[in-house]
Amino acid sequence: MDDLDKIDVLRERMSMTYAQAKDALDAAGGNLIDALIAEEQGTAQGQMRRKGKEVWHELKGVANKASKAKISLKKGSKVLFTIPAPLGIIGLVGAVASTEIAAIGLAGTAVALAKRYSLEINSGSANHPAAQPAPAASGGTTADQAGVDDWGMDRIDNVNTGDI
Repeated sequence: MDDLDKIDVLRERMSMTYAQAKDALDAAGGNLIDALIAEEQGTAQGQMRRKGKEVWHELKGVANKASKAKISLKKGSKVLFTIPAPLGIIGLVGAVASTEIAAIGLAGTAVALAKRYSLEINSGSANHPAAQPAPAASGGTTADQAGVDDWGMDRIDNVNTGDI
């Protein structure tokens, strides 16, 4: 098999240009099988690298959205305090990790139930349906009221601890 036939095999099997196939064949010392294996491994590594970058990009987007989210403790329409959602998540992890923190959280929940407080989670996004009031005339509900977040997943947006 001459070099042109080997290049044709590389082009056909690996979807390469003539120049790419020639370079791969030269790098493998003219051995077609070694060139195919090297390209296959390079393709798999490239795909893994691209997938890793996609996952990292997605994680950065989720972290960015989470950093804008806020958790508010309310009594009626009065907001008593607001904290960033990541801080609330850290508190939840702390409650799971420590029985003392869990006991404090349980006592706080009992008081909140008795006093009819509510907990509201706001995405903080101006584009989010929660930031847009529902039209009064239509009587429809926003996606936020229906409990659907930006990713189409169910979530709790407003938990009235007095009803639990």
